[in-house]
Amino acid sequence: MNNLNEKLKQLRMDGKFTQQQIADHLFVSRQAVSNWENGKNIPDLSTIILLSKFYGVSLDTLLKGEKEVIKSMKKELDSINASDLTGIVLMIILSFVLPVFGLVIAVYVLKKSKDPAYPKWAKVLALLAIAFQICLIIYVILAIFFFSYTTMESTGSQEILLKH
Repeated sequence: MNNLNEKLKQLRMDGKFTQQQIADHLFVSRQAVSNWENGKNIPDLSTIILLSKFYGVSLDTLLKGEKEVIKSMKKELDSINASDLTGIVLMIILSFVLPVFGLVIAVYVLKKSKDPAYPKWAKVLALLAIAFQICLIIYVILAIFFFSYTTMESTGSQEILLKH
């Protein structure tokens, strides 16, 4: 059992898990798990860490002899520098805090998250920020409509009282 794909398949079978159960736990598709086990591609760094914790094995055990996987992980880590990460976090925070403009920032982060160097959580948070901004806009529109309706209604009742 030298290859990562064989190790992943053996660990899954030893634990009597289905590919779908692993996929559900990791929030990936069953096909992704199948592709890892068949050696068609490898999981990203964060997923390898989650797999290690899930199966209760060390990263060393999981990755021993996997020079290509380690090289890929190093490349992934090198592609994200601290200033990029700070920028992503700042944009996500602004996308929640700034009404309407935050929507633009969230869409920008969402488009940039297609870059493999962007962490996956940035896309999730950008989608949440978009949903939050849309809810906020709807809330403001409904509040304005409700306020104007109640104001019109109360001025109308005051006019009726003044006539009598």
